[in-house]
Amino acid sequence: GPGDGGGDREAAGRAIALANATENKDVIAAVEDLVATGSRTTEIELRDKGVDDRGAGALAEALKTNTSLEVLHLGGNNVGAEGAGALAEALKTNTSLEVLQLGVNGVSNEGAGALAEALKTNTSLKELQLGGNKVGAKGAGALAEALTANTSLEVLSLRGSKVGAEGAG
Repeated sequence: GPGDGGGDREAAGRAIALANATENKDVIAAVEDLVATGSRTTEIELRDKGVDDRGAGALAEALKTNTSLEVLHLGGNNVGAEGAGALAEALKTNTSLEVLQLGVNGVSNEGAGALAEALKTNTSLKELQLGGNKVGAKGAGALAEALTANTSLEVLSLRGSKVGAEGAG
């Protein structure tokens, strides 16, 4: 609530420290933007910027307190299960993000499972792009199950993922 300013500042400091550790200037700039007091940033474009699990973790930490971001483009990076898991954790509390673009990364069944878990309680996300990842039948099944509980998601893309490869049965 309103008395939680200290917690927010602490989280902001954590997010910036995590971002600095990645030495990825694009991630650092994005995180600084997101944790700035009164941030009005609605879209972050980080396609093909070499964002890895640590970068995704820093962004996730920032998303826990940010209330303005609506669109996060992370396509064509190196975000794996760990990074997807961190973003999933953030989605459990974030209420502004509407589009999460994670196409062509290293998101596996494990990462998809974590995102599925978050979708059971998240009420703001409208679009989740996971095409071109290594999400198999298990991850797709977890996401499908989450959709029975989720009321806000309108678009879930797994195009080009390995769903059929392991046999859907």
